[in-house]
This record gives sequence, structure tokens and C-alpha cells, in this order.
Amino acid sequence: MRLPFIIFTLISTCYCKIEFSERARNFSIELLYYTAEETQWHTVISPFGVWTLLTAVSIGATDSSRKQMLKTLILPKKQQTLIDGYKNLTNSVLKTGTPEVELKSRNFLFSDTNFLMKNDFTKSMQRNFGAIVNRIDFKSDMATSIANNIIKNSGLRVTNVLKPSDFEDAKMILTNVISFKAYWKTPFNVSDTKVSPFYDENGKEIGKVNMMYLEDTPPYSSFDEIGASILELAYGDEEDSKYSFLVILPDAGVTVANVYSRLTDISLEDIFDKLQSDLEFYGMTSVVVNVPRFKISTNLVLNSPLLKMGIEDIFDPGAANFKGITESNNVFVSALVHNAVIEVTETGTVASAATYAYFADRARPKRLLQFDCCSQICKNHVALAKSYHSIKTSENPTYVEKKLLSYSYLSNLNNAYKRYYSNSLIDGDVTKLKDTQHEKELKRISQLFPQPRVTLNELNSKTPEKVFDIHYRQNVVAPKGVRKKMGLSNNDWTCTYTFVWPEKIKFESVAISKRQAAEKSATQALHWLYINKQIDNKGNPIYDKKVIEDIKCNLNEPLHVEISDNSLLRIDRIWNDYENEIKHIYEKTFEEANHRLFFTPSMLTKDSTIDIEDNLAEESQDTEIDEELNNFTVSILSKKMKGKGNNTIYRKEITSTLETSRVLVIVGAAGCGKSTRAPAAVLKALGCNTTAIVSEPRRVAAIGLAQRVADEMGEEVGDSIGYQVRLHSKVPRPSSGIVLYCTSGVLLRRLQLNPGLEGCSHVFIDEAHERDVNTDVTLLLLKRALDINPNLKVVIMSATLDTEVFTKYFDPCPIVEVPGRTFPVQVTYLNDIEEKYRIKLPMTLENCCKEDGKPQVYWQEVVEVIKSVDKSESEGAILVFLPGWAEIKQVKKILDEIYAGSTTHMVLPVHSRLSTTEQTRMFEKPAPGIRKIVLATNIAETSITIPDVVYVIDTGAHKENRIKEGTGTASLETVWVSKAGAKQRTGRAGRVQPGALSQSEKLTRLGILLSNMTLHPRLGCSLLHSVILGNTVATANIVSHCSDNIELFSNAPDRREEIREFKRKYNEHSDHSALHWIQDEYERILQEKGWSGVNEWCERYGLRKDRLNYVKSISNLHLQQLLQSSIIEAQPDVTELTRFSDIEELSAGALLSGVNTLLVTRKHVRTKGKLMTIVELFTSSGDRAHIGSESVNYGIKKRKPTTQLLAYFGGHHSTERRALVVYKTTVVSPQAVLLFCKGDIEIMKSEENEDINVLSLPRHRLRIHVPAK
Repeated sequence: MRLPFIIFTLISTCYCKIEFSERARNFSIELLYYTAEETQWHTVISPFGVWTLLTAVSIGATDSSRKQMLKTLILPKKQQTLIDGYKNLTNSVLKTGTPEVELKSRNFLFSDTNFLMKNDFTKSMQRNFGAIVNRIDFKSDMATSIANNIIKNSGLRVTNVLKPSDFEDAKMILTNVISFKAYWKTPFNVSDTKVSPFYDENGKEIGKVNMMYLEDTPPYSSFDEIGASILELAYGDEEDSKYSFLVILPDAGVTVANVYSRLTDISLEDIFDKLQSDLEFYGMTSVVVNVPRFKISTNLVLNSPLLKMGIEDIFDPGAANFKGITESNNVFVSALVHNAVIEVTETGTVASAATYAYFADRARPKRLLQFDCCSQICKNHVALAKSYHSIKTSENPTYVEKKLLSYSYLSNLNNAYKRYYSNSLIDGDVTKLKDTQHEKELKRISQLFPQPRVTLNELNSKTPEKVFDIHYRQNVVAPKGVRKKMGLSNNDWTCTYTFVWPEKIKFESVAISKRQAAEKSATQALHWLYINKQIDNKGNPIYDKKVIEDIKCNLNEPLHVEISDNSLLRIDRIWNDYENEIKHIYEKTFEEANHRLFFTPSMLTKDSTIDIEDNLAEESQDTEIDEELNNFTVSILSKKMKGKGNNTIYRKEITSTLETSRVLVIVGAAGCGKSTRAPAAVLKALGCNTTAIVSEPRRVAAIGLAQRVADEMGEEVGDSIGYQVRLHSKVPRPSSGIVLYCTSGVLLRRLQLNPGLEGCSHVFIDEAHERDVNTDVTLLLLKRALDINPNLKVVIMSATLDTEVFTKYFDPCPIVEVPGRTFPVQVTYLNDIEEKYRIKLPMTLENCCKEDGKPQVYWQEVVEVIKSVDKSESEGAILVFLPGWAEIKQVKKILDEIYAGSTTHMVLPVHSRLSTTEQTRMFEKPAPGIRKIVLATNIAETSITIPDVVYVIDTGAHKENRIKEGTGTASLETVWVSKAGAKQRTGRAGRVQPGALSQSEKLTRLGILLSNMTLHPRLGCSLLHSVILGNTVATANIVSHCSDNIELFSNAPDRREEIREFKRKYNEHSDHSALHWIQDEYERILQEKGWSGVNEWCERYGLRKDRLNYVKSISNLHLQQLLQSSIIEAQPDVTELTRFSDIEELSAGALLSGVNTLLVTRKHVRTKGKLMTIVELFTSSGDRAHIGSESVNYGIKKRKPTTQLLAYFGGHHSTERRALVVYKTTVVSPQAVLLFCKGDIEIMKSEENEDINVLSLPRHRLRIHVPAK
């Protein structure tokens, strides 16, 4: 937490984040507000010093005195919990961590020799609060010097804290003293300091000051909640310094008083979170800082602010209870005083604060009566405020009557306190009393709203209609001399505020000037609005909840749909045709397809439903991959590494165990070669009887391992070793024993087509510890396959694995542990890195200690570590693990700038969004003297070995897909890696050199069809429906884009507006149709003009031809799967399947029929700020949604005031926006929703119009009005 010194709108803070800190933070903000209110919004205060002292006082308080203090200070009831929390907090605050900052705090307890304190209280002050306890003769002339010498000798930077008058009539003085001295992290240049004018909040010059100047990149943010901008200046040269200086600059038209009052609604934590998030989002921004050089001090009596906060009894001689301090319980706190001083210069800040609690005898000596009076008057004001709203008046009292009723309370004040009030107030007549109190209340309103006219104007701007008018009238117009002779009054101006809301009422005032008259009238109006609860303490209108609810109910007009009689007749005819002529054909076709699905054997050959590269165009993406992989440098490295694995002695154990067991778990340490040697060992032992499949979690791993094993066996890929990934394969020839490396998706596909994996002898599941959905479903299906195929054997492998989970699931099965031969790996942690390379990583260290558990990667500090390793360490590649593509881009950008023009550095990004060609570059070994730096996500964590990696820099974070509970939407979040994952990452170095499962239920008919398509089931359903609708090609293109989220445009993040306008040329209301027509134009140009025409077209509009070609391939794949599903005939009429592809609403309908997801624009009333109707976007489940700026429907909320319905698929839940973010949407009509959305439709009669029926779609929370006929 950061604990503040408040100086005008300047805050010096220190940061510590522990559980107890929130209590002190909340108290500090509230104390700041009430203290500033007492001092006309200008004060110097140390809330931490006050909180510390009051916490110590609470130890001795009992009964109601203690309860009030615990509630106001937000302290726990249990004494020991309170003490432990206090100790932890103060230790954290006072531990500066940098020599540039000195912060000291000490408590002192001085008691009169005649005052008997309890030993328990004295010991608690010493032991728990570190107080220096001294008994002094308060009547002695030496009392002051003795006490001040004790304070001075404690090491604090203060002198003469106590004065002789402080000891008069006091029994005990409890004191807290704080001293603070800190140097700026970036000091101001003295030569830049100039004498400059200084202005108040109204822009009026109030004097000259020495204005300091600095140009730097400090955290800076605009904070709308308090109506101010905030700047943070750090202290200390240590990166992990927790002390800083806040400058709060009110926005135009916002007063300092307004800022103080708004601070009570937020916490300092909110401010620092906003500064941090803006810094991360916008980066470091250069800011010109002008701060005056100043020294300010204040002397405050805090009785009144604390009374307003709820601490009352300790100041009341008749109610105070301090049995914890003295057995006689004869003391009360006569005054709580706070002195503070701060000086800010070009080099830093020096400040000190002293807080005193004066304990006096209940007899209340005369000297202390002034404090008593102050306390009791404040207390009675509090009581007055509490009772004010309980006074019952007539049904419609006038404004004056209400005022008289409230003023009458003062006449009943306790006579015991009369002598402490001025005679003019108590002994005067009733009219004078009322007038005096009226002035006081108006003064209180003036303090609450220091700019009444501005507040009323803001009120006018926040209401839907104008609520008042202003009229001015000059009473006397005469020359000054004539006015004097005639004795005319100086009150020549009358100002009248005439309100029409919340009722018709006038407020009129007369003053010497027009401005003064307006100020007085505005203050009266605000007072009336405030006491009648029409505005809050910020001047915002308070609306009638019932009225707001009525507005909300009638805000969104119902959707209306009409269908012509002719359309109804056609619908009936189509339905009858289906029942009589089509239904039986469909059922027969389905039975035949179902029979083929379950009884056709599947051999281990190229699967055309997964791989169709034979039909790709000449310059396809996969052709380029083939050319690159033919020169794959991993094969060169592998030849040098033959025989270096250490599992040779374990081959016999693996093969012999598989002879007696059908399931084997291999736990292999990093570097043991399990991914390559275990399958090879089985192949060598069984020879031509081997038909093995090795499942890998990623494409690059499957391809790289197949290359590696084939090379070690001295053969080409495609002989006995092969691989198969989506849209690309080199399947081994079945003439001898074979091993096929594939992705988990390919294996799942084979298990669907061949549930028993007939013809397969072994299945290896590599990196099983990752436990994603594919792995778990694969293991479920493999257990079923073991029952179907008695010859099948399963091997589960990983470097780190919770073996118990798998051994239990597959019944007790053997485990083989292969230690592997890795070279020594030295693990260096953050603190050691700082010490070893003499660098500072404050943000990263702080992030690691956060309690919320959310990691953040500070790429500047990552670059510092990379630079240090590169500079200090010997030759060898550096592998850096980063969470995602954004961090990789940032780090690469900085490294490219640092190593610009360097021939000795090679920076390689590795991410799943890169092509296979780009990813495989990480295996290239550079020439001697060149440092390779690989920036990777967790794609490089498992299965693969980069041979020349010596140094691994692990940020400890990765991206993980989280499903939002209730909606099922995905949210890609940065989380900490597991310990097992971290161990895997250490295993990336030292490889070649130092450095719940259950059986599934039976599928439905539709489920069987969808299970044969490599699409999300909802998208597969859309494609199936497109056959009936006759727009199959368009739908195939659309679902391909939705399934793979393919980005067609180059540098898309920087061209969102341009992309949006380009897509609108093809369709103004549908991203899906626009993408289909772009794809259609690409294929047309390719057919008519060839690749030269495609290149020209793509370059002109910034399109990526490889992605367009990939969509073509994927779309053709889905169409081929559709043909093989037997839902259509083997040689269909293509014209019939595409006859309605030009009808875009049918394409939207086909998509909607499968995905069944809608976005709806709805109006609602916003009461925060200006009362207004705004349009928001919601999902069917009621969650907020946001359309990405590249979508053609971006801004639809503003462009279309009526209710809009949009179909979409996918998207992700943004934790920043707290909404679902979607990038592809299509506007659909209510008719399309009724026809194509899934779910029940309920028919109800309209209560307002008998000719209207209401069709309700509960699943989508929609009601559509249609004619009853």
C-alpha cells in the first residue's frame, strides 16, 4: 500500500502490499477529506502518523470508546490480530530498501509522576509499539527539555517537538514522530528553476514561486473518477524503491475541494493500478514537469475531523472509557494535535510530522476547556445532522418552515455546556439564533460546494432537460454621488434562480454585485436540493428509482415481423414436399453412411480426409514448406548427435516390459531422447511387425522429430519414418515396419474412423503431462481401443508426469524411469541474476511477490537480462520463454534496435502463428561468433531440442485458454507456469551441451455426421445445413474463416480502419459474407490471371496470398469431408449446391442455424454523470459484448438506434473490457432469427393488442411481435 503525506494536491507515498495495509489506506483517505474540509482544502498531514497513534490509544480504550475507534480505524476486534497486523505494516513501511530514502517513526509515552498507569498498558506500548516510556514531573521547568532530548536522541530528524504549555494540566502525552528524507530518482536541475507566477484553481495569479523544471518519462494518467490527472515522481535510485511523490492536477472546472471529496470514493490502490495499466498499455511517455519549490507547515487540532468520522466518546469527559490505561478511569483525550512540515527542492523532499494525544483529568482544568468546547460543539453538530432528517413536518411545509424546524434543535442544548458558547449565540433572541445557525449551515454548504454556480451548471448538464433559469435585476441605477446623498442601499443586484425540477421553486438573493448575488442564490438553491436529497455531496442529481424503472421498461421497442400470405403458402408447400418426398431418402442415405462408417477398416496410410496437398496449386503454402523441409538443417545437426542419448541400456527394459504389458508409462528426464529413441527401440525389436503412431502436441514437434529419427536411422523421411499434420504429410511406406509421427488431432481423427486402430501395433502419447482436451479425449478413446483391438499397445511418455493419474486409469501398469544424460544445468533466480550481472529488476521482483497471482512480463527488464547474458557469458544460443506474441514482438523490436547492423547476433521469434518454415529456423546453428537469440512461447517447452541452446531465460509465464464460467467463451489469460512446466523449460538447456476421464455416450445421428468433420460441431452443423439451403461453397468459406481465425491482411493491427473500409466494399453488414467474396475474387483472379495477377492484387490491398491459399485448401478439405459424409450423392450437381450462394441472407442463416449465437443491441439508462440513454451490445445470455474495430459492424450502436441482431461465432472474453470481444459479425433480420435459431418458440397473446402475437425465444431472451393471423 502507499501511505500519503498530503500537501495541497501533492502526495508523497510509500508502497507496501500486505493484508493489513488496506485498513490504514482507507482511514487515510477519509481523514484527509475531513481535515482538508476544516482547513479550506489546504493542509499538510501524515495520516500514517495519526493512524499509528490512534491504534496505540485504542489498546487502552474500552467499551464504546474502543468500539468507535476500531470501527473508524477499521481495526480487527481481536487484540493480538490488531497488534500483529500493526507490526507487519509498520515493518514493511519503514523498510525503505534504498539508501536514498530515509523514513523513521517512533512512539513516545510521557506520563506525570502522579499518574498511575497499568503495567500491562506500559509493557504493551514498549513491546508492541516500540514506545519509549518515561515518567516525568510535568510541573517541573525541565519537563519540556527532558522530553525533547529523549525524542532527539532516538535518531529522528526533529527538534523541539514539545512545548512547555503542552505539559500544563496534562496527565499523559502519547506522541508519534515521523521523519522523512528522500532524493528524487531523477532530480530537477537547479539551473532550470525559474521564478514564475503561481495560479489558484480559478486561474487567478496569487504570487510568484521558484518553479522547478524536469522532462522525464514518469507514470502519468488521467483519472476521470476524481476529475484530475495524476503524475508519479519516484524517490531513490533503486529500481525496487517503494516511495514516490504524487502530483494530483484537477481538470478544468474541477476544484480542489471536489477532488478531495471524490478521493473518498476510491482507494490509493485504484490510482496506482491505473498508473500501472496505462504505463503498460501506452508505454513510457515524455512529460514536462513544473513543480514549485516550497516549504509548508501546519498545526491541526484533529478533534473535529475525528468526531465527524465517528470517534466521539474519547473526547467526551463523561463518556470516555480508558480502563485499559488506568484503573481509576479518570482521563479522557482533551485534544489530539498534529504538526507537520514538508520541504520540496530540486534534490528531493524533507518532511516530518508529530502527533500528540493529550490525556487530561475528567475535572477538566480551565486550560483545556478550549479543547472540550471545540469537541462538544462539533459533537452537537454531528447530533444535529443525525436528528435533522428525523423531524416530522406538515405534509407540504415551505422552505422557511423546514429551516425553522431544524434551527429549533439548538435551543435544547444541554445547559451544562452553555458557558462554553458565546453569549451572543445563547443569550440572544430566537431570531438571532436562527439567523446565526442559518449562516453556519450555508457556510457548510459553501465548503461542500465551493463553486455553487459551477456546481449548478454541471447539474444542468447532467439532466436530460434544463432544470432552472437565472434572472438578474438591478434595483437602483443612480450615480454614486446621488446614491450617497439619498442614502440608497448598496445592495443593488437581485439574482433569482427559478427551478422547474424537482418542483417549481425560486431562490432569490440581493448583493452589492451581480456575481455575489448569484453566488448567494446558488448556495441557497444547493442547500435546498441537498437537504431534500435531490443531489448528492458531489452535486450529482439523485433520480427517483421508480421513474428510472418506468423509463427502462419502455425504452426498447419490440421487434416486429410480418410474413405475407403468399410466403406462408410457400412454406406449407415446402414442408409437405419434405415430409412426402425427401424425408425417406434422407433416412435411407443416413443408414448407408452409418454402416460404412462403422464397418469399413482403416489402414495406416495417408488419410485424404486430413491431407489433400496433392491437389494444391503450384505455388501453395505447403509447396513452400516442402522446399524448406527438404533442406531442413535439423538433419545436419542430427548426424552429429547420433548415439548421444543415454537410454540405450533402457531399450531392453522398455521392449521387454511391452512384451508382458499392454500399457507402459515412461518417465524420462529431459534430454533422455524418449521422443526419438523409444519408438525406434520398438521398431528395431519388432521390425516389420511394427506399425507405430507417435502423437505430439504440436506440428513443429511432429515434423522435427520425424526428420531427426529418420536421419539417425540413415534414411529419408517417408521410408520407415514419416509424419502427418494437418494439410501436410509424408507417410511411411508400409513395406516394412513403420513409425508415423503426427499431431494429437490427426490421431483423434484416426480413432474416429477406426475406433480399434486395427492394423496399428503401438501408440505413443508424448508430453502427456500437458493434459489438454485432445490428450484426455485421446486417452479415453485409447482405453476403448484396447478393448476392441487385443494386439494394440499404448505407451505414455513425458519428462514430468503425475504417474498415479495414468496408472490408475489404465489399471495398475508398469513404469519405466529413464534418467537420461543431460549436462549440468545451473538455475539462477532473480536475486542472483541482479547480483551476478549488477542489474536491477524491480518490476519483475515486485510482480513475483503479488498476492493476486497474476503475472506480468516487463519486456524492458527481459531485454536487460538478455543483454547481460550476451555481454557476460561465453558462446551459446539464448532461449527466452515469453507468454505470447505481443511480448515476443516487443522484445524483438528492442533487440533489433540494439543490435541494428550487427553481424554477430541473430534474433529468431518462434510462435504458433508463424509458418512452419519460419518456426524451423530455430534449429539452424549459426556460424561461430554469432549469438542466436530465440524468443519463444511454450511451443519450445516440450518435445523439441534446439541443439546449441546454453542459456534459458524463463519469465515463468505463459498463455492459457480459460473458459468463462456460465457462457463458455474463451479468455486467453497470462498465468504462471506449473513447477513441472518450469522443470521442462530448464531441460531445454543442457540437452547436448552444458548449460477426469469417462466413457462417452452414444452419438446421435447428427453427432455421427459431425464427428467425421474437422470442424467445431456448430460450424459443421452450419455446413451440413448449407447443403439444404443451396449455398455450400459460400458457407464452406465462412466456416473456414470462423474455425481457424485466419488473418488475411498484412500488418492487420495497424490497419484496422483501412481493413474495415475494404471489407465494406464487399458487404456493409456482414464480415462473413465480405470474407467469402474476397476469397471468391482471389480464386477468380487466380484462374483468370494466374499468380502474377494474384501478386499484384494482394500487394495493392495488403492481402496475404499464402493465407488466401490456405483458406482455399481448408475450404476444399471441408467440402471433401462433406462429400464423404454421404449426406449428398457421390457425384452431386455442383450448380445445385451453389445456386443460392449469391443470397447473403441465406449464408447468414446457414451460419446462424449451426452456431446459434446472437448479439443484441439494447438501450438502457445511464445515471452516472449525465442522465442519458445509451445503446450497449449484449449476448443472448446477457453478458456485455464489444465488436472489434476491424469489423464492418463496428460502431453499429451509434449508427443504428433501433434494436439490431447480429450473428457471430467465437470471440474471447476480455478481462480489461469485462466483455466478450468478437471480430466477425453479420446483421440478421428477425425473420432469419425465427427461421434458423435453435430452441423453443413460445407463442403468447399480446396484452396490448389482440391482433398481435408475441413469439418468445427464451434461449435468446427475445420477443418478436407478429400479426395474429
